[in-house]
Amino acid sequence: ARSNVLIPALLLGAVAFLVSQRPTFVPPPAGQVPTHLRAGAAAIPAFLAATPAAYADSISDAAAKFTDATYPLAEKINWGNSPIISNYLATASAKDPKGMATAISKLLDAGLSMDPALVRAAVRAHDKAIESALDKPGLVAPKEAYGKVNEALARMIASADQQKFFALKDAFPGNKDLQMEL
Repeated sequence: ARSNVLIPALLLGAVAFLVSQRPTFVPPPAGQVPTHLRAGAAAIPAFLAATPAAYADSISDAAAKFTDATYPLAEKINWGNSPIISNYLATASAKDPKGMATAISKLLDAGLSMDPALVRAAVRAHDKAIESALDKPGLVAPKEAYGKVNEALARMIASADQQKFFALKDAFPGNKDLQMEL
């Protein structure tokens, strides 16, 4: 996420440097900001406001594609009764309690590196999806709510420390077996 901000910041710095180069040796009257600096300064808020929107669109697009691809699978899961996940948690905890505790510690560490506002947004999206699924068979949320959860999770994950987040891939004991059963 930092590299997404670094490039626009460097570009902004380069533009500010170029704009600040005076076309003349005569300094402006005391107390006045040169016209070429005022023109450049006026563009800065627009540039900064547009930058996050460009990144947000790519997350929205990716989340929408993910939702379209995975919703048919999500509809097949009975979210109110998921013995595969329950069995995994019970079995993995019993077989390797230290490994499970280490994995949970890594999960919490990755969570603490995330933007708290985005974590709250993901929790709210989940709340709304659960609420909309309560009267549905298998507790399957409507596709729109499922999509909002996916987008909120994508934004939250994008805010995480990348190393901490990717360390979760292999952190949980027996994770590959769980994925094969699902």
